[in-house]
Amino acid sequence: MVTDLAARLPELEAEAESLERKAKALRQVVEGIKALNGDATAILLGPAFANKASVIVPAHHARTVTGGVSGREAVRRIVADQPGVWKVADLRKEAERRGYGVTTMGIEKAVRRMMETGEGQKVGYGRYRFGGAGEERLRLAE
Repeated sequence: MVTDLAARLPELEAEAESLERKAKALRQVVEGIKALNGDATAILLGPAFANKASVIVPAHHARTVTGGVSGREAVRRIVADQPGVWKVADLRKEAERRGYGVTTMGIEKAVRRMMETGEGQKVGYGRYRFGGAGEERLRLAE
């Protein structure tokens, strides 16, 4: 058995080197996609597709593809740019528009957790206020 393993060692080392080269190339691709900050669709498919094309990413891969933007971080980024009153559906649409890859359930959980930590305030059925205390604008779905 030991002699068989010793004989196979060069083959296994060559395979390991090949896999490491592939892994390095994939890391570079992922870093490139992260650097696009949600603009990959517009750059790869053209501006006409920027808000229309979508990529379905399994939830367990979403953080890798979106550069680590989780549900709460996505909501924080959105409401930092536009404080006020938001509906969960509108937050999801905005997250999708930005390419964050967060599901409706992910947004709902994020909003619920943010209410628990005091990062926002529930102001009505399905409506939540983030940032700017006097802000009363309501984002309506288009």
